[in-house]
Amino acid sequence: MKDLVLAYYAAIAIATVTFIVMAPAIPDRPRPTPEQCSVAEIAPDMTPRDKEVCRQLRQQRHRL
Repeated sequence: MKDLVLAYYAAIAIATVTFIVMAPAIPDRPRPTPEQCSVAEIAPDMTPRDKEVCRQLRQQRHRL
């Protein structure tokens, strides 16, 4: 029984170290596309960061 508990703890430790090492390798979400920006303000699944990027893109387009 004690060996099983130690194996369980070892598995958790290995998984934790693996996650910490692999976490920087997870890429950021890409910028929203113009199609997504057209419904950004009413889309419930877009993050506030994506909505802000869409607002900035619209401001740049209006300046040109």
